[in-house]
Amino acid sequence: MKQRPVAIGLLVCEQVIIEEGTRNFTPVNCVSRYTVKEIPSVPFPFVVFTTLVDGIGVMPLEIRIQRLDTLEVITRHSARRLSYDPFCFQTRRQRPPWR
Repeated sequence: MKQRPVAIGLLVCEQVIIEEGTRNFTPVNCVSRYTVKEIPSVPFPFVVFTTLVDGIGVMPLEIRIQRLDTLEVITRHSARRLSYDPFCFQTRRQRPPWR
């Protein structure tokens, strides 16, 4: 039996450190907004970190970054995970969705 998890937290950060021995996650330099001088902005790396609860089983998870005005998908990342594991998606030099 599978049960879809619920995301109870979503953070946008500069990085997430995963401690090797305990697998504990430490989000670093989380932000609630980016201020840019011009649009489109210069691409910059960021990490999306989610906390999931109430899931059962292994299932595909997906994060999509979309433009808010047109809903065009800028980038997407998917993986199969245990539904209760934290899920991180890291861009390399991704243009943010408000380009």
